[in-house]
Amino acid sequence: MRAKTEFEKTIKLTKTALFLSGINIFLEEWNHWTRTFVDSIAYYLNIVGLYFVLIGEMYWLIDGTITGKSFVELSLIVPCLTISVLATAKVHYLYHNKESLLDVVDKLRETYPDEIEESANDNDQCLNDKKETVYDNDVTEVGIVNEANELLKSVNFLLSTVSFVVTMTFCTMPLFGMAGEFMETGKFVVLYPFAVKYPFDVYNTSFWCLYIYIFTAIIVCTNIFGVDTLFYALCSYIGMNFRLLSYKFEHLEIKRNDRTINEIIVLIKRHQELIELVNKTQSLYSLSTLFNIVTSSLLICLSGFNITVADDISTILAFFTFLVMSFSQISLLCYFGDMIMKSSTDVCDGIYKCPWYNIDAKTKKIIVLIMLRAQKPCKLSAASFADINLRVFTTILSRSWSYFALLKTIYS
Repeated sequence: MRAKTEFEKTIKLTKTALFLSGINIFLEEWNHWTRTFVDSIAYYLNIVGLYFVLIGEMYWLIDGTITGKSFVELSLIVPCLTISVLATAKVHYLYHNKESLLDVVDKLRETYPDEIEESANDNDQCLNDKKETVYDNDVTEVGIVNEANELLKSVNFLLSTVSFVVTMTFCTMPLFGMAGEFMETGKFVVLYPFAVKYPFDVYNTSFWCLYIYIFTAIIVCTNIFGVDTLFYALCSYIGMNFRLLSYKFEHLEIKRNDRTINEIIVLIKRHQELIELVNKTQSLYSLSTLFNIVTSSLLICLSGFNITVADDISTILAFFTFLVMSFSQISLLCYFGDMIMKSSTDVCDGIYKCPWYNIDAKTKKIIVLIMLRAQKPCKLSAASFADINLRVFTTILSRSWSYFALLKTIYS
């Protein structure tokens, strides 16, 4: 029970963000029809609120292009448009594949190594009472589990902090601008976080429009945070299980042939389950990850460009936080994708280190077949366009720098 609580604790913030986005993974607390009804309301309410603003931004961008606004002015709105569409795309693919998502999360709940943490807790208590010591294998397995939990908690804290700072920065910019204008001229002028244009004059309407824009910024950050941290959780726990599997192969005890084969069969089934989990995660995130990779270079490039050409400190600060969020998001995406590849091939190393030389010839053949499969890394890809790993991250940074240098050259 303690381990299940630990699992739920690490994804609690993720579940809350997804719930606000219209994706409910509180499996034990909602029946199917209640979950579907609540999810639909939250999802479509967010879509309506978000695209009310997006339409105004697109209209302003088209009108600005036609009327000859400067490239610098136009570049300020493009990153906001891009990340808003990205946030919608991320939630869209998960929302329309909820059943598969629930299966993956439920499977990870079941495969979470609760017996390891419970035995570690008991051993720690006994150690404090000086009755017995903690076994080496428990310490190693507990270390693998704790490392995954701590990594996930750190990543969630980092992204939640960055998302909060970005939201507050963009939402408070117009408030400070209006306060400064009022103190200087004595007139109240309505300002918005983003440039928009509608068939009616929004600057002469009631002040409530500003709250729609703040709501939109919250929607975007919540969508990205929820979907991305869920991806990190899936990768972290799948990678953790691959490492535990490698450890169990490495410390396989050679007993009677029938008992050894039975233990190997159990480990083979776990390996197949993990491969299937990777494939399901791939199907859930494939298309949204492709869009993420395609837009990341644009977001990083334009954010850096806006920082270098902006005149006022508020714009520089806003796009600096925006740059940090974009950089963190794509770097973590590639890091956890690389983690899956590395941890899945670590299983082969664990099998090689097991005492296979003491096993009979028939079992050795089985071991060889497992090693051959384990040598092929499990991968998460962007719709088969590119594998998600650190090499892709360096490519994105390289392209972002090239685009940035080109923009600076043209603008100069």
